[in-house]
Order: sequence, then structure tokens, then C-alpha cells
Amino acid sequence: MMERHVKAVGLIQIIFSSLFMLACSAAGAMFLFMGTATQSAVSADTHHAAATSGDIDAANFMSHLSQSTQVAGGVVIAVALLWGIVGIAAGIGLLRRASWGRSLGIAASIMNILLLNPLHIGIGIYGLIVLTDKATVALFQGSPLPTGTAPTG
Repeated sequence: MMERHVKAVGLIQIIFSSLFMLACSAAGAMFLFMGTATQSAVSADTHHAAATSGDIDAANFMSHLSQSTQVAGGVVIAVALLWGIVGIAAGIGLLRRASWGRSLGIAASIMNILLLNPLHIGIGIYGLIVLTDKATVALFQGSPLPTGTAPTG
């Protein structure tokens, strides 16, 4: 029975980590684009403002804001890729029943809970329940099933 749940957790980790990685990377790319577009507009305005009034404080502020937006976009992309790679690797490890798959699956489940999104919290709790069960531990250790647990197959 636990084999099915482990397989489900593995597939869920792969699917949702991939979707999370794509969505956050798209959002990060949008930040990068907005920062670059703002930087281009500010560069043109700075030259015009310096030539006409000498007041470039607003332009300098916008220049720093656009750089901050670009940095934020890069950070979002980096975190999304790291988070997604951990979840995908955990899913693959669980599907292959690799010895490290259960540990990484527990870590990925905790990371899902940390997202504070109701869907991810549910996925994380389900993963923790399945991966900390005695039958799952026995499944990954290759030990005989605990007493009172029906074998699957």
C-alpha cells in the first residue's frame, strides 16, 4: 500500500516542482525585463534632465530602483531553480526508491510547507505523513515490513 503513496508523492513532487520552477522563473524574467526597460528609459531621461534643468535626483532614484528590480528578478529565478531542482530530484529518488530519495523527499516536503500556500502545505504534509511512516522506512531500507503491515504487490 505504501508503495503507491510513495509513487504518488514522487510524481506530485516532480509535477509541482516543475510548475513552481516555471512560474517563478517567468515572474523573475518579468522583473528582469521591467528593470531593463526602466533602466533604458531612465538613461534617456537622465541625459534630457541634465541638459534642461540639471535636476537628476529623480532619474538617479529610478536608476537605482531599476537595478534593484533586476537583482530581485535574478534572485527569484535562482531560488525557483534551486527549489525546483530539489523537488524534481526528490521525486526521481522516490520513484526509483533510491536510498537518498526518502531523505530528500522529506526535505522537499518541508520546503513545500515553508511556501505557506495552502496547496503546497497540503502536499508537504502528505509527503511527511507518507515518508515518515514505518512501512515506508522499511521499504527504503529493504527491511521486512513491520508486524501488522500487509505486504503490497
